[in-house]
Amino acid sequence: MEILTNTQVFRKNLKILMEMEQVNQRQLSREMDMSESNLSRILKGISSPTHDQIIFIGERFGADLNWLLRDIGSPRLPTPEQLAELEELDATLEEEMDQIEQLVDEHSEELKDLRLEVEKLKSMYSQIVKG
Repeated sequence: MEILTNTQVFRKNLKILMEMEQVNQRQLSREMDMSESNLSRILKGISSPTHDQIIFIGERFGADLNWLLRDIGSPRLPTPEQLAELEELDATLEEEMDQIEQLVDEHSEELKDLRLEVEKLKSMYSQIVKG
């Protein structure tokens, strides 16, 4: 397994983001208000991005900075809509789990009663057979 430095991880992940969004060096350098050659040097590892450039790239691509700089997590931060959807799903799952627990509690007594009945029937059967 290859161990990458933070600069190597950043370069690799920036290239991934650019490919995902089909953004070339010229477009990104314009958006970043920097020369294409400066961006090229960053992508080649000749120079390092500034703090502001890293923040810009994270915001521009909606990227998680932990992933961008350290390869931890996933490339994209969830959008507010995705977060709302996840919260709604979480609430629904909690409700469903509560319902399942309630059903288990309700039917656990019935199961105990059925087990007792089965044991009684086995005993009766055993007595009849031995009888």
